[in-house]
Amino acid sequence: MKFDEYEYEIGAHFLSALINGDTTGLEDNEERDLDAWVTDAAPGVGHWSDVADSDNEFGTCDVTGLRGATVKVLWMRQVQDDTDASEARHFEAQTAEQERRDTHGLRDEFGSEYADVIYD
Repeated sequence: MKFDEYEYEIGAHFLSALINGDTTGLEDNEERDLDAWVTDAAPGVGHWSDVADSDNEFGTCDVTGLRGATVKVLWMRQVQDDTDASEARHFEAQTAEQERRDTHGLRDEFGSEYADVIYD
């Protein structure tokens, strides 16, 4: 399994809202700014994490463009490599075949397969 990682520097006051969804203490405009930034900065499905020992830095916030106390955060998104994609296709083909067999009633009540013959 592979992951894409995106590193950002955000205002320290955004950390709880980003990681835990706790917007307590943020102004309405800060919530809107954070939501808009997350939409652009975090492609796909993934997970936010803060970078250890990155607090107490003075930098430029990627959310607002303002300078102040910042922390580094990572957006980690799972990506499929060729092996994962091949395994997924194989699993999908097996599932489709099983559904076809189940649809045509080719299993008895104990799950044993009958011969692949359908009589009219």
